[in-house]
Amino acid sequence: MKSPLILVFLATTCAAFAQAESGRVLVVDKRGGGQYTSIRAAGKAAQPGDTIKVAPGSGPYREVLMITASGLPGQPITVDGSGETVTGFDPLTGFEKVGESYVCDLKPWFAKVPAAQGFVKKDGAWVSNNPKVTLPVLPVVLTYQGERVVQDAQTAQLTKYATYSPGEGTLTLLPGVSPEGWEISLRQPVIQITNASYQTYRNIKASGSLNDGFNLHGSGHDLLFENIEGFNNLDEGFSSHDQIVCEIRGAKFWGNDNGIANGGGSTTTASDLQSFSNLGWGIAFAQGGPTVLHNVQAWNNGVAQLIFTPGTEVSGDNVKVYNPPWTTKPWLNYQESSGRSASEAFRNEAGNSVPDGLVEVLPEEQAPANAFVLPRSGESSK
Repeated sequence: MKSPLILVFLATTCAAFAQAESGRVLVVDKRGGGQYTSIRAAGKAAQPGDTIKVAPGSGPYREVLMITASGLPGQPITVDGSGETVTGFDPLTGFEKVGESYVCDLKPWFAKVPAAQGFVKKDGAWVSNNPKVTLPVLPVVLTYQGERVVQDAQTAQLTKYATYSPGEGTLTLLPGVSPEGWEISLRQPVIQITNASYQTYRNIKASGSLNDGFNLHGSGHDLLFENIEGFNNLDEGFSSHDQIVCEIRGAKFWGNDNGIANGGGSTTTASDLQSFSNLGWGIAFAQGGPTVLHNVQAWNNGVAQLIFTPGTEVSGDNVKVYNPPWTTKPWLNYQESSGRSASEAFRNEAGNSVPDGLVEVLPEEQAPANAFVLPRSGESSK
């Protein structure tokens, strides 16, 4: 029979080996109490097998997360966001009372924008680089109490809460609308993966990017995303490019210019994915590696619910899209789908590389109940 001292030694040794094998837990809490107050700082310290654990209730984190190190087979670098948000939004301040209304000069804020996806600077102002977009467009995302404020596709005027004067660069709030609770996007991709492999992101949200919420570039594989959310981004909620191989298990994308748009050589497997209430495409896959979709839904998106462009190879099952309640897009959008005005449920430009019957088109009234619906002019959001 082993002595108690030996048993304690063995237990301690086993625990140490288990910790070494599974890696460290790097706790992030911007309030204090963890090893790090910044997710980015924890990401710089992360090594194969480590888990970055964000303290529940500690967000949002107004920063850019980019982990340059790769994990190893069986030892990924894992980010567990505990449901918290990494965001490019900052509070929009500087409202002044003018008569009966609150007015904010947006020009100083626009001057802070380092670069905006789909925009170029001309004569000191940001304008769309798409010649088909002739109406004045906002080079940022504005939200009020968490709701994206969008522009009408015909008039370019905001659909609710405020009016926008592009010549003066001013935002004038409608009667009864508070100057508190406004945010403006000021940072580029908030969660960025470039030339990295064996990384896992779970239970984390990305919002307020001047580009994509989740932005994947370069060469990388064994990239796993579980229970993620990308919303209110100037470009996609999620977008992978180049030679990226990734898998998504559980995701929601809403309030972006496009929900998810992958292509340019990337290979994607996605399951339990929903994309709704985006200004342009809900889901778009362009030429790349094989795409596998399982249990995927798209509805209430402005331009198309689902689109496959030429060269896309798709397989899977239980892919459902719902006819939109409009035939022309109701909102201005600024990125890849900005030149399109017609709205449709499903567009297959990939021909025979998409199996017959893979996509089921259903009536709009059968769509899932939205957590959020972008308002059209004169309507209220839900």
